[in-house]
Amino acid sequence: MIRLDLEVDPLLLEMAWKLAREAIEELKGQPDQRFIPADEDDPDLTEAWLDSLRDELGRDFECLSDLFTTSRFGEEPVEISAESAEGILRASSAVRLWVRNHRLEGVLDEDLETGGVDLDELEPDVRLAYFTYGLLAYLQESLIGLLDGS
Repeated sequence: MIRLDLEVDPLLLEMAWKLAREAIEELKGQPDQRFIPADEDDPDLTEAWLDSLRDELGRDFECLSDLFTTSRFGEEPVEISAESAEGILRASSAVRLWVRNHRLEGVLDEDLETGGVDLDELEPDVRLAYFTYGLLAYLQESLIGLLDGS
């Protein structure tokens, strides 16, 4: 078990989770086409591969959902298993990519990664997407550090 201790404003956490849920709903059951084998001669293999990807993605999303909904994440330390942490990492990556592609199209990659965004210039919905993207990055960075130290 690892102990995750991040302080986050509950209102901002709730708003970020709302956007993350939107991403999850769109991503559920829809693995990225780049990860699907291109063997047209074996449709059974393709379907089995897709089913496996959907199952794994679903478990990862459950880990992220549990963190946001069944614990006091952001308010007090949370104990999670290494396996759950890895699922949270993968789900956070999927959600961050979705947010990047659907809500932060007008923000340069360099600005996203360096924090070079002027929040006052962003529309409120883009500001929320930026916060959600950053929160999930912070969560991932923290989990990676904890997993490396365990």
